[in-house]
Amino acid sequence: MTPLAGITNIVHWADTGGAPSIVRQGRPFAALLGIDRHREIDVLHRIRHLEIGPELLSMDLQQDRAVFRAIPGVPLDGNATHPAILARSLTVLSRLHRQPAYGTPFSASSLIRHYLTIAPIPRELRNFCERQAERSAQLEQSAELALCHNDCLAKNWILTPDADLKLIDFEFAAPNDPAFDLATWCLAFHVDPADPLLDSYARSEPQFTNRVRTYVPVVDALWTLYCHIMGPRLSGEAHTQVAAQMTTRTARINCARATPGTPR
Repeated sequence: MTPLAGITNIVHWADTGGAPSIVRQGRPFAALLGIDRHREIDVLHRIRHLEIGPELLSMDLQQDRAVFRAIPGVPLDGNATHPAILARSLTVLSRLHRQPAYGTPFSASSLIRHYLTIAPIPRELRNFCERQAERSAQLEQSAELALCHNDCLAKNWILTPDADLKLIDFEFAAPNDPAFDLATWCLAFHVDPADPLLDSYARSEPQFTNRVRTYVPVVDALWTLYCHIMGPRLSGEAHTQVAAQMTTRTARINCARATPGTPR
């Protein structure tokens, strides 16, 4: 088996008998992050007909070990992805968001507060994250829920050889405000929420654009805390990856705090 990049999980590419698969072994502290494997299985089964995600071949819940059919292709590059491909990714998100909202909703505010009880972080960053938890809680009160991915980073998009797009890593998938997914998408691909590229999804609706923009620092707060939790628990390449993410997000948060008019 060939090891692949992974932070939350230990991941390998396995090629046996000409049928490539992805073997994912959860790290011991996955539950600490708020991951619900039962919910992940349910989501993957419910969206199977959409053909936008990975095919789950088996899941051993006791061992936290899953096998997926491998998706040939390459992850999208957050710094250099063609606008036509980005537009296609919005179509994929739109199809996902049209699915019924079932099960326990994903709450960024609750998860941020949970992470704050785990990770020792500098006071200024803690204050920022607490403010974003409050901001997210306000948004959640008026959210129209849909099935969301909740972690649609660039690395979780696979461009196949036939120019199809697939989303992977549905560990956090659950009902949520679609604006949260779009905020994650904007950060992943360095797109302003008001960019006309999003018109195909939001049809230039100012209220939706404002929700996306407000969620942007919420997304950064949540995953910066995730990095603070994961960093001390990892080593080697995984530690390098999470350290790079933490550096990027912390720098962006510091820049946002220093910019007048930026949500704080």
